[in-house]
Amino acid sequence: MFVLSLLVAVWPTTDPVDDFSKRILSDETTKEIWVGPHKLTAAIADDDQKRKQGLGDREFLADETGMLFIFDKPDFYAFWMRGMKFPLDFIWIRGDEISDITENVPVPEDSSHPTTYRPAQTADKVLEVEAGWIEKHQVRVGNKVIIKD
Repeated sequence: MFVLSLLVAVWPTTDPVDDFSKRILSDETTKEIWVGPHKLTAAIADDDQKRKQGLGDREFLADETGMLFIFDKPDFYAFWMRGMKFPLDFIWIRGDEISDITENVPVPEDSSHPTTYRPAQTADKVLEVEAGWIEKHQVRVGNKVIIKD
């Protein structure tokens, strides 16, 4: 009986990934994003400072979270992985539709000269998610994206 009581007292009652996910996004504006039938929570990067920082210097990205970069007009915006510690997928969005995808973007070997990535079609938003998310959820160019306020 004593062993059971001790286990209950020290066993975590919450999921540490969920706590990390909430903490990592707690100081940021977030939105619920639907990519087809798949929902995630994304931090919003809608100004130059937030876009420059992006997800850099974070240890990892929790499941079903991401960062949505929002621009004033569609263009061929360049992204890099400077300061990144984990690989990403990029979902390039124009209006409410996926215009391109870039999968499994690796962590740069030389962070002082990172590779830049651009979409094949213009985009006014870019959703960064953990590498493998696009394949796991079978995301395709042309899928609809809904951003809830």
